[in-house]
Amino acid sequence: MILRNGILILSIAFAGCATRPLSVTTPIDQIYFQSGANPSKNLIVLLPGIGDAPEAFEEEGFVQAARDRSIDADLVAVRAHWGYYEKHLVVERLHHDVIVPARAKGYGHIWLVGISLGGWGSLQYVRQHAKEIEGMLLLAPFLGEKKVFDEVIAAGGLDAWRPDLSDPWDDQRLVIAWLRDFKQSESPLKFHLSYGASDRFAKPLSCYATRLPASQVDVIPGGHDWRTWRRLWQRFIDAGNLLAK
Repeated sequence: MILRNGILILSIAFAGCATRPLSVTTPIDQIYFQSGANPSKNLIVLLPGIGDAPEAFEEEGFVQAARDRSIDADLVAVRAHWGYYEKHLVVERLHHDVIVPARAKGYGHIWLVGISLGGWGSLQYVRQHAKEIEGMLLLAPFLGEKKVFDEVIAAGGLDAWRPDLSDPWDDQRLVIAWLRDFKQSESPLKFHLSYGASDRFAKPLSCYATRLPASQVDVIPGGHDWRTWRRLWQRFIDAGNLLAK
């Protein structure tokens, strides 16, 4: 990955991925984790960050944390690597390979939990299919390149920012515009944002966090790493936010 001024510039050359070919498959690869003896009616879809495999959610304790707290939900970790984003396929594959089949299996409540790039994928999905999702937790999400954030600041903030949205492939501005217009008081979608205070994305995240009620934003000491994300995940579950009616 390449960093410029603290904002991630996406690249297909990531650390740790040399042995994992970025093949785009149909259907997208998934790993299911059943919560109990019987399948649940609730599903948590886990989207990894750039360079991370879906197995990391089990290796880093996310699955066990949910089981330890008796969360009534199955989990599915999706191999949504950078290749799907590069080809503008992440929303299509999530919808047709994960969400639609989950509905067919009887899952009534579906949450998205996305880390870093996975948070970006979650936002892309809900921008187009918000009615399919009950809620989403974004853990230190990537929210666009620095040049887009600079546009927002130069305009005087999100409310004053009026970008050209005519390009259907301009995912960054389309997603940020969705964030600008999102009003929790008018939406059934439960939207939570969590990140470490020293995260390299902290500056733009603090700006976009103002679109949410304070109770739906969690900031703790920590950086852009699994240790921080693990703590945030545990705090989120312990607060009773997940699948809360």
